[in-house]
Amino acid sequence: MSTPHRKNLHINPLKKSSVLGATLAILGIDKAMAVHHGSQGCTAFTKNILTQHFREITPMQTTALSDIATIMGDNSNLEQGLNTVIEKNKPRLIGLVSTGISETKGDDLAGGIKRFYEKYPQHQSVKIVPISTPDFQGDAQWGYTRAIQTLLEEIPLGSGPVNPRRINLLPGMGMTPGDVQELGEIVEDFGLEPTILPDLGSTLGGSTDRYYQIPQGDHGLEQISQMSCSAHTIAIGHSMENCARVLEQRCGTPWTRLETLTGVRATDRLMMELSRLSHRDVPQRYSRQRRQLLDAMLDSHFNFGGRKLGLAAEPDLLCSLVTLCRDELGMEVASAVTTSHCPVLAQMQIPGLCVGDLGDLEDQSSTADLLIANSNGRLAAQRIGVPLYPVGYPVKDLLGAPQQCFIGYRGTRQMVYDLGNILLHRDETASFTYKNFQGVLA
Repeated sequence: MSTPHRKNLHINPLKKSSVLGATLAILGIDKAMAVHHGSQGCTAFTKNILTQHFREITPMQTTALSDIATIMGDNSNLEQGLNTVIEKNKPRLIGLVSTGISETKGDDLAGGIKRFYEKYPQHQSVKIVPISTPDFQGDAQWGYTRAIQTLLEEIPLGSGPVNPRRINLLPGMGMTPGDVQELGEIVEDFGLEPTILPDLGSTLGGSTDRYYQIPQGDHGLEQISQMSCSAHTIAIGHSMENCARVLEQRCGTPWTRLETLTGVRATDRLMMELSRLSHRDVPQRYSRQRRQLLDAMLDSHFNFGGRKLGLAAEPDLLCSLVTLCRDELGMEVASAVTTSHCPVLAQMQIPGLCVGDLGDLEDQSSTADLLIANSNGRLAAQRIGVPLYPVGYPVKDLLGAPQQCFIGYRGTRQMVYDLGNILLHRDETASFTYKNFQGVLA
């Protein structure tokens, strides 16, 4: 992995703040609230991106640090903010997320929480977990993982007997709410009981029967505390390995890491793992879905052979895209840009892979036939003259993006058709343009 020539600024940034990642993780927990200990601007940026992406109200709060409070070291903003959030929103769990300003100031979040409980003893039943995510460290994926890891370290775990039918699922940031929902249904088809952390599929999967004042889903503080009673943990994505290790260290739960669930081989590994854990055969419906995926690949292989891709995403999502597009569809990666160094990407030997921004993607994708990046890559795609397939955060120019599913046989098949149709239409357009230029009747 290389770093592009040194620049004094980011051009069309790809990297998002670790605060955004931590907030996203907390949004996937029932009756949990992310409280940013920082200025209002820190929260406004994160809320703007997530609201545009989900097209839903994304609950989060701020302690609204002022310049006077920052300079004088006053903790009143933190204490008053937590008290207001608890009385107004009634959460069961609060993730107190630090920001660049509170980290630079050197605030002691753990000490602040202790003093808050002393001042407001009536709120002792609300668990408040400090999560250190300075804006100047890591990226959104790092913040997402840091939040989950900290929650698993801080939340008291139960000591009941292990249930052999129960397993823990730790989906990475690269998975959409649609992916998480699909994964949960696959696991249930094997007769297993999944506990999902975070469960974005139930909290941000879309619903019209409630006002999103606070996340409402299937997995909250009580379910997290019972993760110690699960027989196994499956972490999806390289970044989630440390979270699975926490459960192993605290309660001895064995774990398995799957780099991705997109593609034939990746889904095969998931099916075999679930069959092993459940002592059941793979349900027939997945055999049929596998055949349908192979048929989709056969139908579209003329559109993929020799085509070049430009990719930009967080490390886990980039790994998933390369695994499908290069290793299974036969496309060539012309350029790849990510947000942080990751050992698994270095092992995949992706030519030209670098840590950079969407400006680097544009500079290195002159030979590409297709770009895959978030919606902010639209301008780069237009300037190069190629289509964009939007994935990641944010996708703000496509309805239903959070509900898209890219995992399993069914989700992979949809992605194969999506990419194949984009390239097919591009070929058809070029063909009609040539015929019109030559005066040949179409």
